[in-house]
Amino acid sequence: MFASQRHEKIRQILIEKKNVDTSTLTSLLGVSDVTVRKDLAALEKEGFLRKTFGGAVLSEHDSSTHDYQKASIDNVEIKDAIAEKASVQIQKGDTIFIGSGATCYLLAKKIRHRQDLTIVTNNVNALNELIPYNSKIFFIGGELVHHEGMVSTSSERVEDYFKGIYVNKAFTSVTGVDLTAGLTVNHIISTYIYKKIQAMSFTWTLMVEDTKFNKRGIHQVATLNSPASIISNYIPAEYLSYFEENHIETTLSTE
Repeated sequence: MFASQRHEKIRQILIEKKNVDTSTLTSLLGVSDVTVRKDLAALEKEGFLRKTFGGAVLSEHDSSTHDYQKASIDNVEIKDAIAEKASVQIQKGDTIFIGSGATCYLLAKKIRHRQDLTIVTNNVNALNELIPYNSKIFFIGGELVHHEGMVSTSSERVEDYFKGIYVNKAFTSVTGVDLTAGLTVNHIISTYIYKKIQAMSFTWTLMVEDTKFNKRGIHQVATLNSPASIISNYIPAEYLSYFEENHIETTLSTE
């Protein structure tokens, strides 16, 4: 078993159990005490755990702060399932953009331990998740936008921030999805980011729960046929027909 595989196994155990002793890890991983101690030291350096006498415990950053923030998100189970489907689309070596909002924040949580990705984001909450584990992060600055407990950035100078930056996959959400109005948001400052997504990314995946359909925000950021794919827990029949006609891939988080 490679070191990266052992580290992921230890992460899984600690997320579930909150603490583990060295002897249990040597048995489960089939390696020596020395190897386990090296693995724990590496994960402690990342901030994932804290070593104790004879074992390790999950760091407070992972065990308390994250659960509190997740509990404050509306429709968190639905959004989490959508984020899980999106995470499956992310492959080794990808360069990705993670947008604003709670679903994007939950996506960041699911991939935060991945060391094989380059991530661009304007999502402050997502950034806080990623920093302890991933060094290949590009943060897009600008004015802070607060919405439903989430914080993101945007700016009229977005051209400067995005100059020379390209990703192969972008993941975002929006306020509303409407057959006439297209994709909309409620903050005008947010529109500058969205209007650059198509130019900077090879594929754009929109992550939206069913409550976003037939809903309109104040500002249009893109036409309905702009994303390459849609992930949702439920897509109304008229939208499914539209997406099929426009060759937009659809994925249900419930399947």
